[in-house]
Amino acid sequence: MLSRRDNLFLGIGLGLAVPFAGYGILLTLYDLLDSFGLLDGTGFSENFRVRTLALVAICFNIIIIQYFLKRYASKSMRGVLLSTFILAAIWLFYFKVIPF
Repeated sequence: MLSRRDNLFLGIGLGLAVPFAGYGILLTLYDLLDSFGLLDGTGFSENFRVRTLALVAICFNIIIIQYFLKRYASKSMRGVLLSTFILAAIWLFYFKVIPF
C-alpha cells in the first residue's frame, strides 16, 4: 500500500499546500494576538511580519519530510524537498535577500 502513496506529485502537492495553509494560520494567529495587544511591532522593518511568517511556514515542510522519512517514502520526500527549494528560492527573490 505504501507504493501507491509514495508519489512525487503527492510530495509536491503537500510541500506546496502545507506552507500556504500554515502561513494563513500563522497570519490569523498573529492578527488575533495583535488585536488583543499582546504583540508590539515597533522597531521592526515594515515587512518583518510577512517575511518571518513566510519563512516559518516554509519550515513546516520539515514535519512532512520527517513523516515520509520514517515511512521510507523517498519519492514523496523528494517532492516535498523540491517544493521546499522552490518556495525558498521564491522567498529569497521576493525579499531581495540575493540580488538578481
